[in-house]
Amino acid sequence: MSCPEGDLLVQYVDGLLGPEELTRIDEHLDACASCTQAVFALAESSCSNAGCAQPSWPGARLAHGTRLGQYVVLDVLGSGGMGVIYSAYDPDLDRKVALKLLRPETLDPARPEQARSRMMREAQAMARLSHPNVIHVNHVGLLDEQIFISMELAEGGSLRQWLETRRPWREVLDAFLQAGRGLAAAHSAGIVHRDFKPDNVLLSSGRVFVTDFGLARPAPESQGEPAESPCAASTSASRPTQTRALLGTPRYMAPEQMRGRAFDARADQFSFCVALFEALYGVLPFEGEGLERRRANMLEGRIVRQTPQAPRVPARLRRALLRGLSLKPADRYPSMEPLLDELARAKSPAWRTRRGAAALALALLLANGLAYTLSARRPRLCGGAEQRFAKIWSPERRRLVHRALIAAGVPYAEEIGREVERTLDARATAWIAMQTDACEATRLRGEQTEEILGLRSACLETRLEETHAVIEELLHADRQTAPRAAQAVASLPGLQACAAISGLMTLVRPPASDTARAQLQELRKELVRARAQLEFGKARPAAEAADKVVQAARSLGYKPFEAAALTVLGRAQRLLGDYPAADQTFHAAALAAESGRDDREAAQAYLQLLQLSETSKRSPEVDRFFAIHATAAVERVGPDDELRGELEHGQAVLAYGQAKFAEALSHAKAAIDLFKGSLGPEHHRVADATSFAGSILYEQRDLDQALVFQEEALRLRRLKGPGNPAITSSLINLSNVYFAMGRLAEA
Repeated sequence: MSCPEGDLLVQYVDGLLGPEELTRIDEHLDACASCTQAVFALAESSCSNAGCAQPSWPGARLAHGTRLGQYVVLDVLGSGGMGVIYSAYDPDLDRKVALKLLRPETLDPARPEQARSRMMREAQAMARLSHPNVIHVNHVGLLDEQIFISMELAEGGSLRQWLETRRPWREVLDAFLQAGRGLAAAHSAGIVHRDFKPDNVLLSSGRVFVTDFGLARPAPESQGEPAESPCAASTSASRPTQTRALLGTPRYMAPEQMRGRAFDARADQFSFCVALFEALYGVLPFEGEGLERRRANMLEGRIVRQTPQAPRVPARLRRALLRGLSLKPADRYPSMEPLLDELARAKSPAWRTRRGAAALALALLLANGLAYTLSARRPRLCGGAEQRFAKIWSPERRRLVHRALIAAGVPYAEEIGREVERTLDARATAWIAMQTDACEATRLRGEQTEEILGLRSACLETRLEETHAVIEELLHADRQTAPRAAQAVASLPGLQACAAISGLMTLVRPPASDTARAQLQELRKELVRARAQLEFGKARPAAEAADKVVQAARSLGYKPFEAAALTVLGRAQRLLGDYPAADQTFHAAALAAESGRDDREAAQAYLQLLQLSETSKRSPEVDRFFAIHATAAVERVGPDDELRGELEHGQAVLAYGQAKFAEALSHAKAAIDLFKGSLGPEHHRVADATSFAGSILYEQRDLDQALVFQEEALRLRRLKGPGNPAITSSLINLSNVYFAMGRLAEA
């Protein structure tokens, strides 16, 4: 075809062409350098264009001290194609925030209301996303037809600025791994960034934040100058603002995105890999002289070979980047998580040491003509984990559990059964993998001692017994216990403690005599049965059984186990409504755990005391004392996001009880994020923390946001099946919010 008219290219850039015309233009661009140059010029229009002058709009420059809703404007932080960013003071949160005012002309003038609603929905989606590597959106509002967004203020500058100083490749990779985790969290929430680049990554106090999710629009850039322009996104004075055009910055844009075609989260993966490649090697992966050559290199998959810096970057890291830079989305990683896992492994010195040792071992094996491999030894040395777990969760026991749940006669028994099976299957996979790894780390890789293997195996044996006890309860499900089945299985203690070697090593050792060890083993079985009863709501028999175990444990004198038994007893007392007794029991559990040097059990006991702050009659000073000890115990445990999530939730409960709602909300949102990262985005603890955050927002009378959080909590709880008992609590909370909003019919 002959070169298309200029208006047709404008429509191509704006994404206004039909599939047939789009294909025709694509084919022409592949063969026409001048039209390719024209398309890039349109996409990267600079402020010298007549239509790119900074627009004049009310509030384009707000003076210091101006009130914008509840916020007091302080200073201008920056200006871009989407709007102006200010630092501001939020008296409700008693802290500085970043305020982004979106320019009215970024809306589609033909359909401003629809465009405004869409942008509000995207901003509200961001407000629901809570992750340590995503800039937190506090509030989304509308003032005089103008959208504004209140965000966390990150004062450490952008990743682009940080990279201006030459840094070791591991340090660079660490920063990008944090940013990648933020991207992954957004993708799991259904949000695609569309414009990932170092300018949209901020740093503050050692943390890395990704910003502008789902709100990014084309930012004009001159060749080699990636900084965002303060221009509007339109490319001529006469045509309307882009609403579907080439979303993103061309130098980091995925091929499918550049061509205006449909794209998904894998386009963000491509942009991430472009930015990391540039940060490590000092050049863009598809570097070329001019936009035309750069585009041609990308579409032909020509990646630069000679790079001016980072000669010691591992080959494995480069291979991971090259896969993420694949021309076809299907050839990239299926999501950000496996890419990040591979990058982290490439960074690990242990991997490179093992690789070298494996190569040497292989050479020795070949030299001696040996006809076996490590994989052949594995079944002999470290097999059997699958068979161990199959004794408690086999196809036959699966059928029996399913039959018991159906026979209980509760509504939605099929859905409950499917959720139970899914959770137990996942636990089986994780337990088998950890048991096998513990064995191989000692017997094959030589990375840990026999003593450590014994400690890890004992821990995993306890987790197996706990799982067995819950399955036994499932086999005897009735109308009262069946509705609790899915949550009971999901509440089983995690396996991460069995990999925390330092914590296992600090524990006081169990009794040495065979008699005492046998007695301890029997008591442990009784305790896991009591704990299983508790998870199914059988508080009275659980309390009686746990009390007997506590008395026997005290005579045995093994403090870590005594603490565990006291914690189960305290939980049963709390469920029975005997809060004073529960308070005393948890305090005794904390002291026993500290005496036995069991930091994890001490943390659990102090966290239970924090949860009781709503119902106890303790003084604020005593509550602060427990909070300090809980924090210290969690810190001693080390990296454990689930435990840290429980700490944040406990601190939220404490602050809520003291009417410190802004502080409570901050802790609650942190808990949501930590639970999502450690337990998965659909775990019941995520729903619990989300619901609690909604209750805090209700007390603050931020009813719009309270509604958002309570609706999300209800959505999560419904995922566990229509029979989930927690759904009733969510419906009550929603009714309260609707009533306060005056929406009586919905209430």
